[in-house]
Amino acid sequence: MDKFQLLFENAPHGMATLDTQGHILEWNLQATQIFGLRKDQCLNQPFNQTLLTQSALKTFKTVLENILNSHLAATTNHHLELMALRHDGTEFPLELTLTPIKAHGDFVIYATMRDLKEVRKETEQAELELHKANMFLNAVVENIPDMVFVKEAKELRFTRFNRAGLELLGFSQHDLIGKNDYDFFPRAEADFFTKMDRNVLDSKSMIDIPEEPIQTNFKGQRFLHTKKVPIYDENGNPAYLLGISEDITDRKLAEETQRNLWKEQQARLDAEKALQLRDDFISIAAHELRTPLTALSLQIQLLEKFETQINPNYAAKYSTLVTSSTEQLGRFEKLVENLLDVSRASAGMLILEKSTEDLSELVKQTLQDNQTRFLKANCTVNLSLAPSVIGSWDKFRIEQVIVNLISNAIKYGAGKPIEITTHIKNKKAVLTIRDHGIGINPEDQKRIFNRFERAVSLKKYGGLGLGLFISQQIIQAHDGEIRVQSTPLEGSTFTVELPV
Repeated sequence: MDKFQLLFENAPHGMATLDTQGHILEWNLQATQIFGLRKDQCLNQPFNQTLLTQSALKTFKTVLENILNSHLAATTNHHLELMALRHDGTEFPLELTLTPIKAHGDFVIYATMRDLKEVRKETEQAELELHKANMFLNAVVENIPDMVFVKEAKELRFTRFNRAGLELLGFSQHDLIGKNDYDFFPRAEADFFTKMDRNVLDSKSMIDIPEEPIQTNFKGQRFLHTKKVPIYDENGNPAYLLGISEDITDRKLAEETQRNLWKEQQARLDAEKALQLRDDFISIAAHELRTPLTALSLQIQLLEKFETQINPNYAAKYSTLVTSSTEQLGRFEKLVENLLDVSRASAGMLILEKSTEDLSELVKQTLQDNQTRFLKANCTVNLSLAPSVIGSWDKFRIEQVIVNLISNAIKYGAGKPIEITTHIKNKKAVLTIRDHGIGINPEDQKRIFNRFERAVSLKKYGGLGLGLFISQQIIQAHDGEIRVQSTPLEGSTFTVELPV
């Protein structure tokens, strides 16, 4: 069997060869499947009488005569749709194509046959599969979380938008389809989009736009990462433009926030480094100052011993100078000690030497030691001290806190009464010191416990702003709490709570 005969026998359609009188010369397997007739049952039989219904005979005969009258013009196909008969007598619609061909010096007619019922079934099935494929493709496009759009290449008008794109832009399909960028976006944006689109179509290649701003209908300005690709027609020319855009606004904001956090963290580290350098300097300076202070103190004490040997005419002045020098030296020593305390507190080296103490007695002793200061400031002190307010505390440090709070009350409430109370509440020893001075603004009340912080002008009120910071560090080292309540121009109340 030659190749042609092999192709003939295994063709996907029914095939037969006819002579010029319409008799069957060849018959393939697919024809047997269609009609239910074997090859030996068909050979040399007239095609029309064997296979066609009575109503189809005339049409077949007319076409066959036309073929003969046209002198069997080669490659001319004659298409017919006729009612045919199966071997069992049932009728069915047949698609018949007759093609005259010269073979081996003789003309034969090739007949190609298809059962139109099966053809229609196949067509319907193909249409159904195509519909399913389109539905699936539509579902994929619609559910892509990024914006997907298609523009026709000539005027760049939108032909397709998915759900994510509609939600991002805030428009409906009806609003967008058939429109271009200039119908929705500011001209500068539309010019940019159009320029990129033309670049894609002209270069016939994809363009990746890492970031582009876009003005939406409801979400304001957003930022997109867009890729644009040309889609070609059957001739290889760009017919459409496909765009896929990812909304990177939230990621961009998150990255910006992260950068800002990093900058803040870096600034905080720089500030901490600067504070550490300052603390180191303060610690070194305070220690270095202690040596000359000790020598100066000894010299003042020596001057006090020689006071009786001074000329009586200068004795009073001499005594005043020694007393003043002693007081100034005391202030300087306190300043140095405060600077050292700041350094210790910052380094976590504020050591406590605890013993059993009575808070009320510590207040009395401190007031007695500072009686002269109250007299100079013209401040009366009203006491309400509970007996036996006992706890385990560092005596020196608690007295330091009391002195700092009393000093502030005298400084900012000079000439006005000061009230001091002690009592026990909820298993805590409570100390309150209230003045009727200038008060503290609400926005300053937390800040004043930071080192070197002040709520008043340095020109009007002296000090480095260390007392409250040191006091807070001492109280917190005792697992206690210090706080303030204040109203400007009415005074301040500082409360200290210590565990008993």
